Amino acid sequence: MPKLTLTQDKLALGDQTLGVRLIQLCDTGEVADYELVPEEPLQPRWRVFKRGLAKLGFTRDRRHPRYDRFNLGSIQVSLTHDGRLIIRHVSPPGSDRALAVAALFLLAEGAG
Repeated sequence: MPKLTLTQDKLALGDQTLGVRLIQLCDTGEVADYELVPEEPLQPRWRVFKRGLAKLGFTRDRRHPRYDRFNLGSIQVSLTHDGRLIIRHVSPPGSDRALAVAALFLLAEGAG
């Protein structure tokens, strides 16, 4: 599996790099929601990706015409059909925690 590095402005998977932007959508003090916007839409190979998510502990929650939502414990991660990630219920709030969840989610294609 290639090494993945994720920072506030860059996603590096193996020798490929993608610019990203992490936006905090809300913060109640106990939980926060974030959006990860890549410079190019995420387009996973769904069959492999779903198997990898299951191996990493994610469960499928909902399929909607505009997004697919998965759970990891109390955290929800939605992959929108235009290639963004919405990460909800991050507790305790923090961009580092949100980025760690995003990194684990994005590793799923390699884990499938």
